[in-house]
This record gives sequence, structure tokens and C-alpha cells, in this order.
Amino acid sequence: MSFDWWLASLHPEDRDRILATLANGLKEGGYTAEYRIRHQDATYRWILHHSRVVHGVAGEPREIMGVWTDISEHKREETLSLGASLNMQRPRLRQLTGPKARFSRLCRTITMF
Repeated sequence: MSFDWWLASLHPEDRDRILATLANGLKEGGYTAEYRIRHQDATYRWILHHSRVVHGVAGEPREIMGVWTDISEHKREETLSLGASLNMQRPRLRQLTGPKARFSRLCRTITMF
């Protein structure tokens, strides 16, 4: 796998963050990151990437070795769980942010003066 292929396969929304993680990882000796990469079927898969930097005799980074784990299913379940949690909280959020709550806050603010 080449760096050019990896770079071209990164999800556009993850690119800047992962390039910053990579730059820091080169200094620190490795990194662990979650990001999306384009699969051969043209979909994006979430991966968990554990890596370490292999240095040459002069101390320069020579290559990055690591393991990718496909965590797409975990991310999908996480998103569904978060959505369900938000749906359960929606009535309470409406109470806190609806017109009646805003009016109550306005009245409290006015009475403070």
C-alpha cells in the first residue's frame, strides 16, 4: 500500500484530522486513530488504525507499520444508539427550549432588573 493510495482513499471530512494525527505520530513513534477509508466497492468503511513508526539507523522515519480493524458495524450501532437516545430525550428538550421555556426565561430576566 502506498502513501498516495492511502491519501486518495481517505474520506474528505477525515483528511485534515488524520494528516495532523500522522504528523504527530511520526514525532511520537506511532498513533491510534479512527477514520473512514474508501473500500474497493466505493463505499467508505470506518477503521481503527493502530500504528508504530519504524526508524532507520539515523533515526529518520522509514515506514509505518500497523493494523487496521474494520469498525464500521460498531460505528453504525453507535450512531443508532445515539439516535435512539436523542429520540428519548426530545420531549424534555422541547420543554427546555420550546416557546414556553423561552418566555419563562424572558420573564425571569425582566424581573431581575
